[in-house]
Parts: sequence; structure tokens; C-alpha cells
Amino acid sequence: MLASLEGKTEAELVGAAEARVARLEAVIRDYVKEKLARLLDYARIGEEALFAECRDLGAQANDIAEVASAAGLTAIGEVARGIGAMVDSLIRRGVWHTDALRLHLDALVLLNQRSGANDADDAIMLERLRGMRSAIGALE
Repeated sequence: MLASLEGKTEAELVGAAEARVARLEAVIRDYVKEKLARLLDYARIGEEALFAECRDLGAQANDIAEVASAAGLTAIGEVARGIGAMVDSLIRRGVWHTDALRLHLDALVLLNQRSGANDADDAIMLERLRGMRSAIGALE
């Protein structure tokens, strides 16, 4: 299609896709906010309930991770991706660390409460969370 005489160029297709995502940013933000509210409910439950609900927790986290950066919520998406990775590690290899999972949930609470992005602080936090996941064997 790209090579045909009347086909659109790659740059045109990418530009059109980026414009569509930009138009959807508010919708995506609302979606992430709704999913995040459900995910943050897990920060308030006990360890047994958290373990019992881990599949739904992972699904909610993955839903956020898939779209958050499209709405400028990159740090929230990365933390959610880490939660998904930890749940996946439990399901695939039996690796479960409640404290590490709770730190990720606390990071989401913090990011959700902040009024603006602080890229330097976010980068440090994300790097430390990645390091912790690596140390406990929850690889992405």
C-alpha cells in the first residue's frame, strides 16, 4: 500500500494516527482515571484479599499501562506496567512480594495526587521500582 502510486506516505499515516490520538487524549485520560480508581482500591485491602484478587489487579494495571502514555501519563503507565509484571511473575513463577506490590500501589497514589509532572523525580522513582522488580525476579 505504501509503495503504490496513490498510497499515502509513512509520514502521512503516522501523522494522521498521532492526530487521532491527540483528539482522544481527554477520553484516554478519563479512561485511565476510571481504571486508576479501581486499581487504587487494592491499596486499601489486606494481603490475603490482594493475593486472591491478583489477576484482576494485573488486568487493571495492564489496561492502564497500554494507554497511559498516549494521554501524557507516562509515569502512571510505567508503574502500572510494573504491577502487571509482578502479577505475571506470580502466575508464571510463583514470585510474590506484597511489600514490593504495595510500594507500586503507593507510587500510583502519589502520582495520582500530584498536580503536575516532575520528570526528574519520576525518573528516579521509576528506576528504583524497576531495580526492585529486578531484584525480586519480577522481570518485564
